[in-house]
Amino acid sequence: MKKILLATALAAGAGQVPALTGNELLEHVRSSDRLQAGQERGGDAVKAGYSTGFIQGAAWAIDELHPRVCLPTGGTVGQHVSVVKQYLEQNPAQLHRPAHVLVREALQRAFPCR
Repeated sequence: MKKILLATALAAGAGQVPALTGNELLEHVRSSDRLQAGQERGGDAVKAGYSTGFIQGAAWAIDELHPRVCLPTGGTVGQHVSVVKQYLEQNPAQLHRPAHVLVREALQRAFPCR
């Protein structure tokens, strides 16, 4: 039942918001780095919060719905964000693609089901 509700919620909102790209997600994730370094620009707090929420929401959905991703039991939001950030930075040629696809690829590489 949980999977059905999650899939319905994702499908209902899919057509209402423009898809976030990898370029945009990486910029949002880097906002967190600027905040931590005390080099905040306008809007960094909002972007940092958005990226964390986006990645964690996607991680939960992917963990529930994607058979090739198995998030570790003790994994943290920070760990998921770090994995995604590293993947985005190491694959700049892919940043034009939808962010949710890149998050899935990053988590699949880091946490494959065995």
